[in-house]
Amino acid sequence: MLNFRKSLVHKIIFWFVITTIIPIIIASVLTLNLATDTLVKENFSKLDSIAKLKINSINSVFGEIESDTIIAQKYFNVRKNLPILANYHADMNHPDYQSAKKQLDEQFFGYLQEKTLVDKIILLDSEGMLIYQNGNVQSKWFSTPFPVIDSSVLESAKKGQKFTKIFLNESYKNEATIFSLISINDLNDEFVGYFILDLNMRQIFELIEDKTGLGNTGETLLGIEENNFAMFINPLKYDKNASFVKKIALDDEIALPIRDSVQGKDGHGLTLDYRSEPIIAVWKHIPSLDWGIVAKIDQTEAFSSINSLKQSSALLAIIFTIVVGIIGFLMARNIVVPILSLINNIEKIGRGIFDDVIKVKGKDELSLVTQSFNKMSQDLHDSNKNLQDFKSGLDKSAIVAITNIDGTITYANQKFCEISKYSEKELLGKNHNILKSGYHSKKFYKELWDTITNGNTWFGEIKNRAKDGSDYWVNTMIMPIRNKKDNQISQFLSIRTDVTSQKDLTQQLVHAEKLSSIGELGSRLAHDVRNPLHVIQLSLDNIKEKEGMTDSEKQSLERIQRSMSRITHQINNVLDFVRTPIPEFNHVKISEIIAESIESLRIPKNITLITPKNNVELLCDKKLFSVAINNLILNSIQAINGTGKIEISCKENDEVITLEIKDSGKGISQNDINHVFEPLFTTKMQGTGLGLSSVKSIIESHDGVISVTSPPTVFTITLPKRN
Repeated sequence: MLNFRKSLVHKIIFWFVITTIIPIIIASVLTLNLATDTLVKENFSKLDSIAKLKINSINSVFGEIESDTIIAQKYFNVRKNLPILANYHADMNHPDYQSAKKQLDEQFFGYLQEKTLVDKIILLDSEGMLIYQNGNVQSKWFSTPFPVIDSSVLESAKKGQKFTKIFLNESYKNEATIFSLISINDLNDEFVGYFILDLNMRQIFELIEDKTGLGNTGETLLGIEENNFAMFINPLKYDKNASFVKKIALDDEIALPIRDSVQGKDGHGLTLDYRSEPIIAVWKHIPSLDWGIVAKIDQTEAFSSINSLKQSSALLAIIFTIVVGIIGFLMARNIVVPILSLINNIEKIGRGIFDDVIKVKGKDELSLVTQSFNKMSQDLHDSNKNLQDFKSGLDKSAIVAITNIDGTITYANQKFCEISKYSEKELLGKNHNILKSGYHSKKFYKELWDTITNGNTWFGEIKNRAKDGSDYWVNTMIMPIRNKKDNQISQFLSIRTDVTSQKDLTQQLVHAEKLSSIGELGSRLAHDVRNPLHVIQLSLDNIKEKEGMTDSEKQSLERIQRSMSRITHQINNVLDFVRTPIPEFNHVKISEIIAESIESLRIPKNITLITPKNNVELLCDKKLFSVAINNLILNSIQAINGTGKIEISCKENDEVITLEIKDSGKGISQNDINHVFEPLFTTKMQGTGLGLSSVKSIIESHDGVISVTSPPTVFTITLPKRN
């Protein structure tokens, strides 16, 4: 073993003595990088100073304009004459208007001569209508609402001085323009209009286009954000017509400086400009105007001083590369080739290929590693085969899924895909919430999640919903899996089996037992209750014919009659449910069905019944369908319990007719809504629990479907369109 080790050490020493020249290359590269970094920092510092200087100049100019605007708010002449202009602007020749305008023109003349940035002074009345513009040229918008300032900006100006967003004023001077505006109160301190300074950008653009300190290729540029674009607002060095024309999408790959700066970000870096040329740049945001400013210079010019150093370094790099290439070739023959063989086989193992065996040459340490690797590969092959056999058996018999700690699916076997109707691609990366059927409560899922996140295994049955809308039941085990590093839960393994057929069989047995009970109940009611009820009804009719009864006695008889009707109704519900309805189809208008449905109902005066405006024709059994609608309306009346409304609507297309009965009652609880169509299920103190079940039976006998949502409670009947 010692001889083997010495042999490999000798090889390493020999080859690395040759490569001692490599540090020289590294030193050269480091020197070049250091020089480059120093030059980059110097350029960044220079560009940063230029950008700050121009920002300060811009802020100074606009700060002065802001002050002038605020001062103008207190001008006596403006406060005095603006109301006069507002009153007489429709007649510009009126002496009062002319006098007021003359006073203002005289006051503003000297200011406009001094302020080259200000083109015009404009006054608007309280409604935003242009009523004054200095000078003798009359605006085309005179005596009309001023269209170039948004109403929201006018509203903001009531609270203080405001600058509008810069824009290309194509309307009357075709130049970049900004307005500075503020509200004006009259001498009685009542709001009467707005004072506006119309500003040109010539002075600002001259400042921006100053190339001092930017060499031959440098420039400064301004931009604003406009509809998810960075729009240049000044002429560019390489595109004189770019102002308000050239735009760069905010998600583009070029012109990062202008894109960042208009979005409020400051920065610097080596990047690409709007020409896709490499540049060194500093960019900043001007908050007061919501502008972006960029100072930049081409990298070719910025780094020209180290080009000769780069050329020398490149020549040395070529020479050193040739030397290192020769060394690498010799090393590959002795050490790298065997290592590459190991790496190649490791990659094959990663792809599940275990059959390749590396030939062992020599007796050094690398040969021993190769022998050990061959043995490890064989062991992995045996283990992988056992694991695949186990996985194959599990996949054939169970639904298997793995999720991360957030519940996101990271693995789904084929059986999972088959039962859920989702493809593997649709399941991976999704949460198990896509399978929720709505059957289980939030408490159910919370208890499940608490169990597994606390490190315990959860067992139980879950009702899921497949992609096609069908429901299925699975007997489920969810087990947390911990990682070896810190013993923390890293994922969850769920193994499930399909028990839908067993659940369906159980439900069928329960349904059969209910039907049997209903049948027995129906027979007993028909025999034991109807005959006594008939005798009571005859006696009641005889008593009603008796003369001289008091109002109290009549009310008692009415209560007896209503109670008997309710008993009869419940008996009929039971007997109707037991009988299988066989519809006789006829063409019937929906209005006829509703009329027959409500004929036997007593609708309280505080409940409004709204019927369909369109009189759709159905092909149905009028009697059976009227019974179904009667039950649904009665159900709504009982649900409202007082004052409210019941709305029946009907619509049709080429394939189906849809009928909806909606009430303003308190609604059906989520725990009950899944059971309302089940026989013998009721939440009322009175009733058999067969009304809605009978309705469902009638609708299905017409090849239709009935469903319910709540709140508000809406029963929806869908029938196929028949000829």
